[in-house]
Amino acid sequence: MVTAIAGDDRTSPWIALHETLRVAAHRNVICCPGSPVIDHESQFSSRVSRAVPEMSRALGDVRLRFPSAVQENQLLRAFRRFLDNAPPQTEHEPPFSDVSDDKPHDWLPFVQISSLIHVSPAELASRRESKESLRENVSEIFKRYVSEGLTTDEIRIREARGVGSALFRVGPLWAFLHIARKRFDESTAWDATKRFLMSDYAAMIPAADITSRMYAAVAAAFSAGSQRLPKSSDADDIQQIGTYLPYVDVLVVDRFFAHVSSAMARDLDAYQGTIRGLGEKQIPEFIDWLNGLVNQADHAPLSARIYEEVGQHGSFRKFTDRIGLSHS
Repeated sequence: MVTAIAGDDRTSPWIALHETLRVAAHRNVICCPGSPVIDHESQFSSRVSRAVPEMSRALGDVRLRFPSAVQENQLLRAFRRFLDNAPPQTEHEPPFSDVSDDKPHDWLPFVQISSLIHVSPAELASRRESKESLRENVSEIFKRYVSEGLTTDEIRIREARGVGSALFRVGPLWAFLHIARKRFDESTAWDATKRFLMSDYAAMIPAADITSRMYAAVAAAFSAGSQRLPKSSDADDIQQIGTYLPYVDVLVVDRFFAHVSSAMARDLDAYQGTIRGLGEKQIPEFIDWLNGLVNQADHAPLSARIYEEVGQHGSFRKFTDRIGLSHS
């Protein structure tokens, strides 16, 4: 979409999609949350490093948290269940506050002021180095799963268990210990935290449940002779799906992950979000769906009129006075 806009290719279906998204967002019918994962990824390219965050902010005023913060919120809630001796469970409808302090159902502000902070060259180089090493690690993970002949259930269980054990190794654990110390002495608090992170409670949080299923499904695709080789970005894609799927209505992914997700739709149906692939051939249908949402929204014409009036006259108060609305 950014490439099409930058090239001013008016025939591109991506420009038509961008305009439809923009209209729907400014009619206050949809919200397009900004993903910090995509913002970070865009910074590796000087061509789109500014354009991607700017476009994201123009389509919505909701900023999502980093996956690690969302995962911690899910784990802390599960930790309280663990301490209360309540049975472990997977939350299929976790609260939106896990993922953002912003309100997705609030109307867009009439004037948006934001700043884009660029990372230093040294930090960017460090991220690039980490990304390159991740490419090798991701490939090795999938190759090992295939060579070991693990079943999808065995892979899923291993990946789900890995969420808690990884956190125990690298931390931070202070939030868990803060809760545990209110009930136990120091030694017992550490023991309770360790037992929790190695338990089903941690393995059953939404992020662990979805990402482990995605890793198992991707490994199954490779073992079945997929011509597509593992990519370094696969880990980011799986992390985004695993983190944000329970909190959104539609999550758009590339064709490979759309295909993988369709094969495991039954396992993901319990969550709120629907995973959709979106190539150029699917754009017209997606645009029709978005236009249908706008046409069905009773408030969309009023929203359009307000934004038009404010844009022309610069005063929401003048507009409400003109149509006899109270602005209290």
